[in-house]
Amino acid sequence: MDAGVPKLTVNRAVVELMSRLREHFGGFGIYIPKGRVSKDERAAEVFARHAAGESIAELAKSYGFIPMYIAQLIAIEQRRLQEIKRKAEANAQRQKMEKHHG
Repeated sequence: MDAGVPKLTVNRAVVELMSRLREHFGGFGIYIPKGRVSKDERAAEVFARHAAGESIAELAKSYGFIPMYIAQLIAIEQRRLQEIKRKAEANAQRQKMEKHHG
């Protein structure tokens, strides 16, 4: 017994769960997070490591993800950084206009 549940019952539940997962997701690559790190935090971390020279293949192996997911994380962080830059430039332009007209 494990935590009050007979091992046979746990094993049957696992087999049933796997069967249902195969039924619904068979043939698809699905991502099941390993920890409590947010997707945005992971994207920033992956982006930084990639910018420092690690390849997508190396990162995929390191994190246990498929290369396509690593590329998606890098793209997420690139978009986030571009948005920050865009907002900063717009703010600087607005301040310049206010100073010029004020």
